[in-house]
Amino acid sequence: MPSLMLHPDNVHDMHVNGRHVLFHVPTTGIFHLDELGSELLALFKSEPELDKPAVHRQLGDQFPRLEIDEILEEFASLDIIGDGSPGNQQPAVIDKFPLSTIILNVNTGCNLSCTYCYKEDLTDAASGERMEFETARKSVDLLLRECGERERVNIVFFGGEPLTNLPLIKQVVVYAEKRCGELHTDVDFSLTTNATMLTEEIVDYFNEHAFGITVSIDGPKAIHDKNRITTSGKGTYDVVRRKIEMLLSRYNAKPVGARVTLTRGVTDILEIHRHLKEDLGFFEVGFAPVTA
Repeated sequence: MPSLMLHPDNVHDMHVNGRHVLFHVPTTGIFHLDELGSELLALFKSEPELDKPAVHRQLGDQFPRLEIDEILEEFASLDIIGDGSPGNQQPAVIDKFPLSTIILNVNTGCNLSCTYCYKEDLTDAASGERMEFETARKSVDLLLRECGERERVNIVFFGGEPLTNLPLIKQVVVYAEKRCGELHTDVDFSLTTNATMLTEEIVDYFNEHAFGITVSIDGPKAIHDKNRITTSGKGTYDVVRRKIEMLLSRYNAKPVGARVTLTRGVTDILEIHRHLKEDLGFFEVGFAPVTA
């Protein structure tokens, strides 16, 4: 093995709760370093260039040489260390950042009052701050102006509850489809909804425009109704389930997914997944821990 040097652009290390942790930039992988790994990294940080015999001389009294060689090979395979050739250690230069997606917050308000929602201290649906069409139009124009050579762009409708501003959503769809058609660019629409405001007419509209639809639901009734409640404090599972059944019976443009927010004490992930997939019929189920 020739002389080796550290590739600092490929690695960051830190100490977390008494553990030495290495973040590998090219793969975004996180590794827990043992004592030998920590000593090797520290050695390459302190010496500009080392060959294998030099490493053996420095660490051979503390660790078996075979183990040292194994870690050296692992570091080299991850491009943490290398021979210093430009092809290995020079970071890629990115000078173009074409957009692929915009997220339109169409209303800060919501018709529910979920206990963990980060918008619980804002507004209800009626008094929420609704996006104006002019703002949405400028956002679509920005996306198309900055998407570079992308053949497809994405527009996501967000809230609050997006369906509380359905007229704006329909305006944006008309405008975006027209502009994208002129530019020969495909456009996808998507939203996440609590489902309570869905009607057959709305579902058919989403089907016509091939919306990607995700429904927020936290699992079986006992779990869901603990946090996903109306402004008067009532659970919403029964109405949401009826809406889901209607949605899945009419909508066929794309698979429909469920989004589960996990809170303290909710541990039966397999049962939640089974219920949403097998009992309700969602194509996929995603889980996300509540954050603050």
